[in-house]
Amino acid sequence: MLQQMPKLEDTLSKVQTKFNIASFNAMQKEAFQVIPKSKDTLLLSPTGSGKTLAFLLPIMNQLDLTICRTQVLIISPTRELAIQITNVSKDLGLGFNILCCYGGHSPKEEKKSLQSDPEMIIGTPGRILDHLDRENIDTTSIKFLILDEFDKTLEMGFHSQMESIIKHFRFKPQYILTSATEGLEIPDFVPLEELISINHLSNTIIDGLKISKVWSPSKDKLDTLFLLLNDIGNQSTIVFCNYRQSVQRIHEHLMNKNIFCDFLHGGLDQIERENVLSKFRNGTTKLLISTDLAGRGLDIPEVQNIVHYHLPMNEETFIHRNGRTARMFADGNAYVILSNDDATPDYVNAISNKYTVSNTINEIQASEWISICISKGKKDKINKIDIVGFMYKIGKLEKEDLGLIEIKDNYSIIGINATKAKDLIAKTNNQKIKGKKTLVKLL
Repeated sequence: MLQQMPKLEDTLSKVQTKFNIASFNAMQKEAFQVIPKSKDTLLLSPTGSGKTLAFLLPIMNQLDLTICRTQVLIISPTRELAIQITNVSKDLGLGFNILCCYGGHSPKEEKKSLQSDPEMIIGTPGRILDHLDRENIDTTSIKFLILDEFDKTLEMGFHSQMESIIKHFRFKPQYILTSATEGLEIPDFVPLEELISINHLSNTIIDGLKISKVWSPSKDKLDTLFLLLNDIGNQSTIVFCNYRQSVQRIHEHLMNKNIFCDFLHGGLDQIERENVLSKFRNGTTKLLISTDLAGRGLDIPEVQNIVHYHLPMNEETFIHRNGRTARMFADGNAYVILSNDDATPDYVNAISNKYTVSNTINEIQASEWISICISKGKKDKINKIDIVGFMYKIGKLEKEDLGLIEIKDNYSIIGINATKAKDLIAKTNNQKIKGKKTLVKLL
């Protein structure tokens, strides 16, 4: 018998209170109306508009807590997005067993966790297909199949994997597809019925975003970028490039100029990527040099500036990059660095604002935050309350000294007031948290 879940309205109210959400947006409200009607749904909305909550809340409110069977499968194109959806799902605190599967995890450990039939499985196409082929996942009780950022999934060449995944379903689930771009061509192998489209892509103008052109007198834009970053100062900024080699080159150049920054691209392993993003989120790193890996889907709040070092490949990518800033009613800036060698498309020619860099070289202050790593995580049954208590009692920190806490599987990353970090490590390293000694080090 289906255990009665709270009414959707009550769940929404609980989530609003817990996360201090004044009101859900129009796209989310429409999804809350459509998805519970058991209709296949195509959810079109810009990056950063809250699509994850839009589909998670109505489906989680329809799960049966009395059966220990998998009822939701969510496929995302990247590990980072899969991890982000998993974290959001767990933070909702609705009492479900949730498992994330992706390359970089031990397949054997995932197989062991899958034997408990988690209610929700989230993962990337290749790893999910591998588990299905090995019969580690039973699809017979899956009610919802969510294909998140499905346009990106197809762009990345996962057609055959997705087709094979869908062939594993003997019974048709309810499909929910999300996309941040218009014109998604849904392949014939996705067996949709009476598809309802929720389209909130019509307004691609981001409120609060100011876009400006920046002139570079030379084809090599490094000097112009350096001067622009001096003008921006110690504000959270992402510099977007088209190539890994460019990311590495810019990072090295800026570090040699005493501008501290981190970099992100697909050549980093999963732990390196997660650590870079954690440091950017907690304010240890204010400047991130990245390929379009950071352009969409990732949980990177409160970015004040976007710099397009290279012009994006198309307008959609331009919109996704800009969607990293001016979010949740905040203002933001985007700068497009141009030289004579750039062939500017219409959407760039339409930008009227021009920004002239100054020649003043300012000392960019180091961040007031620093990241430390402790060797205990989710698998050690550690939670944020445990870490806060440990830092207050053993580390002698005050509330204002403790920043963002992120708990990974085997370790945790904590933002700390930079002036307290040295003494903190001396006080806490090899001390016990929940009765177990833990290693503490700078990240």
